[in-house]
Amino acid sequence: TIVGGIIKYYSYYLVPYIVAENPGLNSKEAVTLSRHMMKGHKWECFVFELSFIGWELLGLLTMGILDIFYTNPYKIAAFSEYYAGLRMTGKEKNLPYA
Repeated sequence: TIVGGIIKYYSYYLVPYIVAENPGLNSKEAVTLSRHMMKGHKWECFVFELSFIGWELLGLLTMGILDIFYTNPYKIAAFSEYYAGLRMTGKEKNLPYA
């Protein structure tokens, strides 16, 4: 179902960040940790992603030039900080590998 797919997308949203920080983790552990860290934060992440819609539209108007030089680095930095905040929350909850 479409709604279930969107929910799972946000459940697994942190997997690339987790694997980059813990390369020794297997895929099952990374997915499980992502699910635990995103519990209660899926809507927050969705709204955070929506806040970049203006930048995406500007990127379309400039045929991707703005995306290359500004939007993509800005989004990567913003979501890295978002991950760092969720990791700190995970450490407070004593999640393994957080």
